[in-house]
Amino acid sequence: MASSLLEACNDWQIQRAEILNRNQEMKMTIKELDEMILRAVNYASFIAHRVDWDFHEAEKRAKEIDKEAEQ
Repeated sequence: MASSLLEACNDWQIQRAEILNRNQEMKMTIKELDEMILRAVNYASFIAHRVDWDFHEAEKRAKEIDKEAEQ
């Protein structure tokens, strides 16, 4: 996921530069798009971290249940 997210951000930077080069009046729209992208990346990072944490906690709980079952 990280590599495709990085590629998407890089592609956006290239497109952004081309748009601004052709049309400086798009500056405000581009700024709003930049903020939307930043929020999307932050949320994606948060979700990925949360999913990883949930799996880690589930694995830990499964080990606890296995130990209890062995006793």
